Amino acid sequence: MFDHRDALEDLNSHLPLKDKLVSAHLVIQQNLEFVARIAVTLFDSQTHVLKTYIDSSGEDNPLNNYQISLDQARSLKEILKKSARASSII
Repeated sequence: MFDHRDALEDLNSHLPLKDKLVSAHLVIQQNLEFVARIAVTLFDSQTHVLKTYIDSSGEDNPLNNYQISLDQARSLKEILKKSARASSII
């Protein structure tokens, strides 16, 4: 018949969230080799602090317990500004 393997099938399995994120990262790297890691962060709107929740880093784990004020994260602030401008256009 037809043989197809869904590259993201791990996302539908009973794996820990970290393993699913690492799996998705590997799939993305097949086409975008420059993507070093994927991270999910939590934003505290009262303190304006971003805290790493989970990431796809390997053994070096540079984002373990990482947090930063949004004001110090220039690249993320720029993304938010661009996003807000795009939303106001729509």
